[in-house]
Amino acid sequence: MRYAPPDLAKLDILLVEDDAFQRRLTVQALRTLGCERVTAVEDGVQALDHLARERCALVLSDVHMPRMNGLELLREIRAGRAGVQRDLRVILLTSFSNTEVLGAAIALDVNGFLVKPLRKDLIADRVAMALGERMHLRIGAAYAVVKTELATLQAADETVPPEDEPLPRHALPPLFSRAAKAGVTERQIAADQLEPGMRLTRDVRSRDGHVLIARGQTLTDGNVNRLNDLRSLIDDGGIWVADTPPAVPGGTSA
Repeated sequence: MRYAPPDLAKLDILLVEDDAFQRRLTVQALRTLGCERVTAVEDGVQALDHLARERCALVLSDVHMPRMNGLELLREIRAGRAGVQRDLRVILLTSFSNTEVLGAAIALDVNGFLVKPLRKDLIADRVAMALGERMHLRIGAAYAVVKTELATLQAADETVPPEDEPLPRHALPPLFSRAAKAGVTERQIAADQLEPGMRLTRDVRSRDGHVLIARGQTLTDGNVNRLNDLRSLIDDGGIWVADTPPAVPGGTSA
């Protein structure tokens, strides 16, 4: 889906990045695109302090940061503990190598990913998508329990298996899913065939076995967009959905 480009000159953006060099590069890239109202802080603690005092339309946050990482910041916003609207749009700046982080971010209804080093041609596209997609939020308590202090965030090296390496055993799709045992008709489709309202009958896993979205969820606009963003990382087994007409996702619309 294509989203209307926002007026970047009027957009209040909060950049959260602990590395001074990356912070300067990102601010420069944003301003080159016409973003005139950019505030930069060094970590999640400073971000929460800023959000408590100033209005903001979009947060761009690194994941690896001292004191409060990007996932913790996102959790505070979605759980309603940041003193701002829970549907504040948040894009995480990360690599696609840490699929555990990606899964946690999707569980927190992140609005997109940007991979470092940032490509200016992708920034405007991701910002338009983040601001344009319809959100269906769960209750705050559902976000408060999402695990954000991940062991992989402490690892010095984050790698993914080479393309020709066999998938770990736990990443392989089961011969018989729970849906099949329960008598639910299911079908296997590619990420670009997903639609909001479809219900997952099996976990969507990355190639290295991490769960990106758990079975049983009814897909929202954001889920569909994130899975398309990450389609190159999804287990070759594909995505299994209930063979029924798409339903209207539940939760709070924003």
